[in-house]
Amino acid sequence: MKKKLLLLVGITILSCDNPDSFQKQNVENNNSFVRRERRSSMFSYIESIKIDKGSDCGSDILIFPSWEKLWETADKLDEMIDKECDLFDATIPDNITDEKYDDLADIAGFDEDNVLVRFEDDLAFCSLRKKVEILENKWIESQGDGDWNINEDPDNHFIYDET
Repeated sequence: MKKKLLLLVGITILSCDNPDSFQKQNVENNNSFVRRERRSSMFSYIESIKIDKGSDCGSDILIFPSWEKLWETADKLDEMIDKECDLFDATIPDNITDEKYDDLADIAGFDEDNVLVRFEDDLAFCSLRKKVEILENKWIESQGDGDWNINEDPDNHFIYDET
């Protein structure tokens, strides 16, 4: 696990320093290990690449031109989420129960993660958010009426910000 995390951090750092280095090396070596997938239509400066490792997942890594753009994008996505949530909440009557709120959200197709889902879809990106959501839903379904072991929750990790 530590080696995988270190490799991912190293790739991310290299990606931010020189976004073309992997693709250039890929072309020069006639290697199909790394493939550029697409450029974002939401944020034109972001690209995604796929590292072929036998999964049916889309892109694995996002390429940002700088660390500044990475954090700027995260902030912008947070703003977009807040705006979408505020717009939906403005359509909801006051003083309703959480259950009724959830029902109205389901009917409207509203989810607070819709902005992130569109971002992921835009780049064909396999995000950790999506992976954890799938694993957490399975974990919740597998819990019984007894005590839940919070240590087994897939969302119990060191990453504190979904964006």
